[in-house]
Amino acid sequence: MKITPLDIRRKEFKRSMRGYSDEEVDIFLDEVADEFERLFQENMELQDKVHRLDEQIAGHLQLKDALEKTLISAQLQAEELRG
Repeated sequence: MKITPLDIRRKEFKRSMRGYSDEEVDIFLDEVADEFERLFQENMELQDKVHRLDEQIAGHLQLKDALEKTLISAQLQAEELRG
């Protein structure tokens, strides 16, 4: 089940005679929601960064392949000229 910061902020608990202080529970839930929201945002930013880095890696791999093919071609041409 996905929980959002808004779910945490809106959570209501049943009342009982010997229950917790409503104010303390609300304050704690607000703190939890704030931290959850911060971590959610950080996670989104890190996912974006991973995606950008994956794209960069793919580009570098294409460049590496092109350079290897160019080097092999140059080696073959050099051998033909010698031979």
